Amino acid sequence: MLSCGQLRGTALTLQKIFWLANTVRKIIAIMLKSPSPEQLKSTRKALGYTQKEAAELVHVSLRAWQLWEAGDRKMPPGIWELCVIKAGLHPLYRAVKA
Repeated sequence: MLSCGQLRGTALTLQKIFWLANTVRKIIAIMLKSPSPEQLKSTRKALGYTQKEAAELVHVSLRAWQLWEAGDRKMPPGIWELCVIKAGLHPLYRAVKA
């Protein structure tokens, strides 16, 4: 049987777990949206990539990348997530070099 103090500690732990899960869920929801052209361009430049290098990073054509940065097309969320993972910016995943 748990004492009152132990139950209170368990409740606080569960609150922390739920808070953390909710925070992670919010971060993932943001990550799964297509980036704006400005966000895409500023992220690429901050990482020091050319458009060609960024396109190669996520296995797309240079033209596709140019269209995304120009705002003529929306980048698919999965490609954005791959880009963020490979750049080492994803909150849950980090790129590991073999």
